[in-house]
Amino acid sequence: MLVNNLHVSSEECRCSHLITLKSRVKAMSERELVEIFAGITDQNEMERLFREIFTEKERSVLALRWKLLKDLHAGRTQRSIAADHRISLCKITRGSKLLKAKESVIRGILDGINPRKPED
Repeated sequence: MLVNNLHVSSEECRCSHLITLKSRVKAMSERELVEIFAGITDQNEMERLFREIFTEKERSVLALRWKLLKDLHAGRTQRSIAADHRISLCKITRGSKLLKAKESVIRGILDGINPRKPED
């Protein structure tokens, strides 16, 4: 079978279609969740949804990620945050990159909560 000018077996072709289908389902599910989260305006309802949809461990991971972002935003060094939480620098690097992006949603939220000193 010829796909994109490459010879592939029918099994490889089926696998490729399955991966594409899984990607579409994932994207649809993410959009649907975003719509649901965006539609909830009641804090108690959101807390209940979080408890229902996320495990305790997943909520803990989200809370830690938020704490790391707040610490970075407050000006703490990656090394001090890593030491305090006993985690690798790799876990913090992603957040640091997000906060450096001028159009970052997270940066905008954190700037609204606790404005940073003009250093940029």
